[in-house]
Amino acid sequence: MKETYILKIEKSHIPLIAIIFFVMLNALYNSLSVAYGLNNFPYSTFLFYSNDLHADLVKMAMGYWHNVHIDTSHWDPIYQKFYELYHSGFFVKHHFNNNHLPPLPFLIGIFLGKILQSSSPGLIVSVYYLIVFLTIFTIATYLKKNRHDFYILTIGMLLSYPVLMVLTRGNIFSFFTSFSIIAFLFLIYQKRFPWIAVLLLSFAIEFRPNIALLSILFFVYPYKSALRYIVASAVVSLGSFFILTAISHTICPQYSLESFIAGLHNYINIYITGNMGVLFNNSLYGAIRSLSIAWHIPISTTSLLSINTIIAITGILSLFIILYLYLQKKINTYEFIFFTVSITTLSTTIFATYHLTIFLFFVLIGFKKNSYELSKYYNLIVFTTIFLLVPKNYIFFDFIYKDFLSAETILNPVVLLLSSIVLLMQISKEYKYAKK
Repeated sequence: MKETYILKIEKSHIPLIAIIFFVMLNALYNSLSVAYGLNNFPYSTFLFYSNDLHADLVKMAMGYWHNVHIDTSHWDPIYQKFYELYHSGFFVKHHFNNNHLPPLPFLIGIFLGKILQSSSPGLIVSVYYLIVFLTIFTIATYLKKNRHDFYILTIGMLLSYPVLMVLTRGNIFSFFTSFSIIAFLFLIYQKRFPWIAVLLLSFAIEFRPNIALLSILFFVYPYKSALRYIVASAVVSLGSFFILTAISHTICPQYSLESFIAGLHNYINIYITGNMGVLFNNSLYGAIRSLSIAWHIPISTTSLLSINTIIAITGILSLFIILYLYLQKKINTYEFIFFTVSITTLSTTIFATYHLTIFLFFVLIGFKKNSYELSKYYNLIVFTTIFLLVPKNYIFFDFIYKDFLSAETILNPVVLLLSSIVLLMQISKEYKYAKK
């Protein structure tokens, strides 16, 4: 007799199934919008608009070219358009250069630019997809207890909103950063291989320096060990930064520490005080910008920078409070990681949707530990995680163009902030009750 195949649903599957369901729900909304005549972005897709597909990979690689002329007749039309923009001087005119990148992504970009020059965008995109898929298959294989786990893990991760953004935007740097951090968080939670954790964190910092805030998680180890690992991460990160800067300068004399700093100033003008960083942002600063746009509240550049500074300082101070609670054993390791990741997300000026991939950790660890072992507040943490990992692009307001900015840019940071506050209040209330 043939064995009947039955998909067994376990508690660890539910968060990923919920993610799949809500992603499909938004996709259905987009499909119906198009069917009823709303063919324009953002009603047509919950992702980025299609004429910018894989732009973070292909346009970035083109950004290293200097007077390159190649035959693009065999390229897909969308990439031919990128090439036309490059040759028209659009990138230079709009100050879209790669000098603001830290040296490691800068070097990776040079490598990709060379490959693109002698092949085609289709090749580097295909290799990129293969790397992402193999990474997800590897994680699913590591976490699975049976084949049902593998299917749920693979489909759930691939269809999560941030991973779909990582793929469709082609943001290879976000991919490297996010999955390095996920691996780092697993090692921190399990308190295993601390020196590998040091290397993973240092690697992620080379792409996004603000990730250094996560180094506070080394305090899951004894005090002296924690300080040793934090110092080691700082030394490795800074040492690598200066060495890679020198290598980058040798390969490309236009790149230097001065050009990097100048590029950062340009980045601030375009993405932080300018408007380019508002779309798909999930930080507290991003929510304030979105609210000011929705309610037509003018905010000066000086005020924007002051708001950003206040949020950053508040975030750092909050991390010390969370560390104190952890050292006093008022929160456990899972909660400590959640608070730290949440504060890092909220206090970072630009935290794009694809960077939310790191929140997958909070559902993936459920395949290794039972929910009651992780936290008595597991449901609240996982609800918040699911909320962040699914698209909610149903309501839009005017920004640059009519109905262009999703209310999601307000909802995500507000829900994350409120969940963190509620969790903190619950823990505080329980502690006071226990003292009585």
